[in-house]
Formats: sequence, structure tokens, C-alpha cells
Amino acid sequence: MPKTARFTFAIATPQRIAPVLLSCAVLTGSLLISQQAEAQTGWFGNTSFGATVAGSDSDGAPLMICRSNDPAFPGNHPGKTRAGWNSCSFGFGQAERFTNNYQALVPSWSTGSTRGGSIFGNDGSTALSVCRAGVEGGGLQLGKHLAGVNACAIPYGNQELWISPFDVLNEGSYAIEKTPGFSPFALLGGYEQNGTPLYPCVASFQGGLHPGKMHRDWGSCDISWGGGEHFVAPFSTLIPVFRPTNQGLSDFTILVAGSDTNNAQLGVCRVAFNGTQVGKYRFATNACHISYGGQERVFTTGFETLRQHAPNINP
Repeated sequence: MPKTARFTFAIATPQRIAPVLLSCAVLTGSLLISQQAEAQTGWFGNTSFGATVAGSDSDGAPLMICRSNDPAFPGNHPGKTRAGWNSCSFGFGQAERFTNNYQALVPSWSTGSTRGGSIFGNDGSTALSVCRAGVEGGGLQLGKHLAGVNACAIPYGNQELWISPFDVLNEGSYAIEKTPGFSPFALLGGYEQNGTPLYPCVASFQGGLHPGKMHRDWGSCDISWGGGEHFVAPFSTLIPVFRPTNQGLSDFTILVAGSDTNNAQLGVCRVAFNGTQVGKYRFATNACHISYGGQERVFTTGFETLRQHAPNINP
């Protein structure tokens, strides 16, 4: 029976650094580490970590989904934000408005268990989902969760680390799909100790489809398998599902993401305009409203809307 050591250190999480009591035991060649993980899901106030990227500005900077939460503008109006703004830009009253009272849309992460999250891969007959957990000296790392196992398998330091507690990725607010290679709209899920972003990825390996992690410039997906760490190409990344409003209606419905001044439903849309601008979709008029150059600009064609799975459709 392996010996157990107990010692205290700090684990980095998206929202705080907290002291954690750790127990580690060498089990069948893997390191089992207990740490504190913190889940994020849905709309979060004035946050940028993990915020959903849906577009790009005229200078190529990523644009993330936000919505106004400012009583000066009745309703909750979806719009765009970017790193360094600390505000949400949205169209209102035919003008571009900015508010620092806003919420950002982040992917749905929940505390993991043996049941796990949404399925994005498999290891033979075993379903695999995306998971993440803090690693001492290693930031917030991404890996895979095997159905029925109460741990997250993370590739790190040429090993396969089994860590608990952990978070799992769910298709919560919006639908998620795989796309080949690295996408500018790839979901952000973790980070290295130095702050370098980590993105969930999926790659075929040894007859299975394994979730793992990647840097933007790696060109491969880092997965764990058989106690080790493996860099695999080709691979796919995970992105939010956007579709033209007249497409995919049997599988996806338009996500309700806010409300207008008259309480009418609003969605999230994006359109190719000086990059790919992100704004609000008005169901009542089938139009995409974006903010740009001080104005509220309206598009009735050529835009896409953010989707969630239709009722009775399996993710």
C-alpha cells in the first residue's frame, strides 16, 4: 500500500489563490493530487477569464460576449468587450454605449464527479469529457475525465496526473462543437503558471478520441494516455455554435441572452464588419444590432446567431 504524505501549499484558481491541504499517493504509476477547484458558469459580472470569444475587432483583437447590466439602459443588452476595456460596448438608442456595469458570458464549468460533464470523446467504450484542475506550480491545467472515475487525468511533466477535486465542461448556456485545428473562437479553459492561456482540444489516439490541452502556437494537442503525456496532430478545438438564423433550426435554437427595454427577448449575433463584430439579436425584427464607431448599426442579412441545443437533441 502506498504511503501518503501531507503538506500545505497554494493552488491558483480563476478567482483566488487559496491554501489547500494536499494528500498525494502514487497509485499504479500516476500521481493523485487533491486540490481546490472553483467552477464558473453562465454570466459573470465584470470578468474576462474564460469569457467566450465570438469575434475580432478591426485590429484583429478578440472580441468577447458581454451584456449590459446597467440600470441606465433598461434591459440586458448583449454586446462586445475586449482585453483592457473593462467595459461592455453595445448598441442602444442608435448609438454605441459603453458601461462598466456588465456581465461576460463564460462556458459552463461545474464541480466534477464520477458522472462527469458533456461528452467530447471516448476511450473505446468509455465516454470522455473535458476537465480541469489546479496543479501545484503549474496553474490551471486541462485534461480528460473518464465516466465513473472521480478524478481528472491531466498531461503534465511527461506524466498522466490524476487530480481531484476538479471541474468538468458542460454544454450549459450555449452549444459547443469541435472544429479542425486551432480556431480564433476556441474556448479558453485554463492557464499555465505564467498566465499563458490553455485551450481544450480533442485528438485521435490509440483507437480513442481524447480531450486534452493546447497553447495557441503548439500545433498539437497534449493528451494523457497510459500514464504518460503525448502531443498529437491533427486535432480539433472547441468553439461555440453560431449559425445563420435560417440554418440548423432542427438541431439548435437561438439562445436567449438578454432582454430589450420592452422585455422582448434578445440573443447574441455576429457579423463580418471591420473584423467580426459581436452584438445583440432582436427576435422581433430578425436583425443584428452592433456597436461600432459611436453608432448602433443594424444588419438584416449576413449575420449569425449563438445557439443552444434544441429540445430533445442530444449534445
